[in-house]
Amino acid sequence: MLRKLQNGDVYNGRYPGIVPMNVALDREAALILEALAPHKRARGQFISRLLHDYQARLEEREQLRREVQQGLEKAFEGAATVG
Repeated sequence: MLRKLQNGDVYNGRYPGIVPMNVALDREAALILEALAPHKRARGQFISRLLHDYQARLEEREQLRREVQQGLEKAFEGAATVG
């Protein structure tokens, strides 16, 4: 009999923190995924790593954008007081 998992329960046979998901990919994306992660069990790990790396890249980009913005603001403040 199926039972609803409570918070903190682990899916049978899976490590804690692993959540099964079904996703739909277009044909080209599926072929790329099969080429990069040919084993079924490796695909979830590959996608997880890809998402973590993508998030880190977005955070780096945002940090760089803030630094450039602050630099530009300081440059314009200096130019306004000189001119």
